[in-house]
Amino acid sequence: GLSQERGGSVFAVMRDESALGQFQRRTVDSILDFVELVESTNERLNRPIAVHPSNPLKAWCTAWLDEVGLFREIRRMEKDEETAENRVRSIVDLLDSMDPDFVPADRPAADRLHRFLEHISLDRERDEEDEAGDAVTLITVHSCKGLEFPHVFIAGVEDGLIPHARSKVEGTLDEERRLFYVAITRAQKTLAMSHCKNRRKFGEQIPCHPSPFLKEIPEELIVHGNEAEPASEEAVLDFFANLKASLE
Repeated sequence: GLSQERGGSVFAVMRDESALGQFQRRTVDSILDFVELVESTNERLNRPIAVHPSNPLKAWCTAWLDEVGLFREIRRMEKDEETAENRVRSIVDLLDSMDPDFVPADRPAADRLHRFLEHISLDRERDEEDEAGDAVTLITVHSCKGLEFPHVFIAGVEDGLIPHARSKVEGTLDEERRLFYVAITRAQKTLAMSHCKNRRKFGEQIPCHPSPFLKEIPEELIVHGNEAEPASEEAVLDFFANLKASLE
């Protein structure tokens, strides 16, 4: 690319308007606007924080996110209002944790941000060390592909969660079925799945229904509570082989 030809970084090329001649004017303007945003943000990050709120880094980041319009864009892009608000709340929760008390409040935002990132990096390293021992792994269905565990518990196997409610509208039901297949095949010895009768949403108890994917599992492979002996290994292997073949 251009950065290799000129022997510089991608950002250095983006800053050089003469190097962008091969692009359309509209694209060049967008690149230069991005460069200006990065440089102005860097300059502001390195200013001493003049006001000392109880959460100076959170206040700085919240103002910056409002300025670039991240929350507005999330709400605009998400078709489901509840999903959009959940994404916004996740970011707000992250912002709430961004002011470690061991950094002086009058330090530039860049210093505080660096210490925060360093802090969570150390936490992650400690978590990875802990995982080496005898422990429970909490993991999402999307991130468990390629992993295996002796015993697997899948919670929330309910219509609207597995498969996700949006999949029926967006036509991605087959993809949800593949994700479910990935989840249940992580188990080496035992697999336990659970679903709720009700969930509290917006202050009300909403009835829940088991995932329709559960009906696709042969009844002889299912043990309800302590009602029967576990299904035979041969029956389980045959089921997964047939399920895999149907997804290919």
